[in-house]
Amino acid sequence: MPELGEHFGVDPDEAARALRFQGYSGSMTEEPPKDVLLAGVSGPRPDDFRPECEMVLEFIEEVWSQRRLHKVGDFMVRDLFLHTIGDRTVIRPERYQSDLLAMVGAFPDARFAVRDVQTNHSPRYAGLRVAVTWTMHGTYRGTPVFGRLTDQPVTVLGVSQFLIQGGRIVREHRVYDEISLRAQINGTRGDGPAVEANIY
Repeated sequence: MPELGEHFGVDPDEAARALRFQGYSGSMTEEPPKDVLLAGVSGPRPDDFRPECEMVLEFIEEVWSQRRLHKVGDFMVRDLFLHTIGDRTVIRPERYQSDLLAMVGAFPDARFAVRDVQTNHSPRYAGLRVAVTWTMHGTYRGTPVFGRLTDQPVTVLGVSQFLIQGGRIVREHRVYDEISLRAQINGTRGDGPAVEANIY
């Protein structure tokens, strides 16, 4: 299965080894907003589509952070569609559950924090889209998919766009910075340059 960057002839692990992870600055060093539906890191937002936004936030907490995988069907349709890094497409709840476990398998204590929410409703583009900027915080002490475990914390920045129809999620497009993740791990393990300043 191709990983991020391989479609461009780049080995993500080699790219990460050449990258000095420089840490975070600005809003990334602050706690997530208290009420992200009132104001996210991009500032105040209109109180549009609150029930759908609350449903997406509950989904991220229940399914992603709490790993209540049996609840995928409570939020998503049977023929759900996920497109994610590595140009991978996942369909149906069982495969979605497996993909999520693969994403967090290296970080058994992984928890997700939502930093921003934006919405757009357009009949031309199939209805309501809820875009969420999130971070994943975890310790690299699980499955050693990125080489030798470090037992050190990492933070991953990601964005998911959810398509909502009839009050349920039918599609998710998810991107996150796997190169930065690998660079963080390499830096704490001594396989790459040490962390310095900021890349975001």
